[in-house]
Amino acid sequence: MTMSRLLLVGLTCAAGGAEARVPAFVDPEPEPIFPIGPIVGVPFPPPPLPAPPSGGRQDHGRIVCPVIGMFVKNGLLVPDARGFVTKAQTKAAFLEAGVPSHIATETTEANFRSAACSRCPERINPFEMNTIRGGASRGSPFGGAQEHFRSTGIRDTDNGVPRAGAFDFGQGRCLPSDGRWTSSAVACFAGLWDRDPGCGGVTSNDVDTLKRPSGCGRCEGALANPRCASQLGGAIDFMFEAFRDPSTGRITAGDWRGMWLDLELPAHFRGGGGGYPPAPRPPSPPSVSVCTGRAPIPAFKTCSSAPHCCMSGLECVQGRCVPLVGVPPIELRPTH
Repeated sequence: MTMSRLLLVGLTCAAGGAEARVPAFVDPEPEPIFPIGPIVGVPFPPPPLPAPPSGGRQDHGRIVCPVIGMFVKNGLLVPDARGFVTKAQTKAAFLEAGVPSHIATETTEANFRSAACSRCPERINPFEMNTIRGGASRGSPFGGAQEHFRSTGIRDTDNGVPRAGAFDFGQGRCLPSDGRWTSSAVACFAGLWDRDPGCGGVTSNDVDTLKRPSGCGRCEGALANPRCASQLGGAIDFMFEAFRDPSTGRITAGDWRGMWLDLELPAHFRGGGGGYPPAPRPPSPPSVSVCTGRAPIPAFKTCSSAPHCCMSGLECVQGRCVPLVGVPPIELRPTH
């Protein structure tokens, strides 16, 4: 099985640690479907991002994954009454916001129960993803949120307060002189914490021992030993790819910092509804042979055996009926 690069969970999407690790640190409302203008195929400017929902938990510092945190804080991913989100719901939110489909698919498959992750939960509480605490080295709990192999510790804190000092340390070491993050700079950033605690100097905040890559020593990282490639670097690389400005291929220093510490969406997302908006797609026509006698399938329900029978405004994607983006809703009625 190939190594999965994740955006979420346990998410040691960040980490830097205390003690010898970083001694100098001081520290439900879905996005609306875009309307179509009078000229066929020409959409109106996308509506602004929805306002964060009122009520619910506001201690967003407890969300250790910056990507999930940005989506929750900005109302793009709304937990249910018990605080949970599902795989289908999370993937649909990613796709609607313009996250590339390969990232949306791989990250959700690797963090929710699936063939790729039998230990993962069916649902995740974004505020309870820190399942390895106190700088420990052990496995994530079966059926609970699964942390990454290693962590930067920037958001993966026991008190729910992001470590600004850890972020500043990484920025000082890796940010290019022009003040804009690149793919190679982001790899440098992730690599700073890519060693087990106890190896001296700056190390990972904690370790999920069940995810240690074969052939990776305790004091080795992916930049020195490619066999150590893990979710630590993969998740941060995916985060950069999903949120970089498509006009420059980079992310400004201010946006990258805001994403990690304040869960603020980058400027081009706030102003345009996403970094890489999906291209409009015409809905699939009803299938007489498949839909006969069937009721329209609602959102997030299985549609693999009836791909053309989703309800109005939905399309069968990866076996589930999910909201369309950028096309007008049409009524897909079963034929009789």
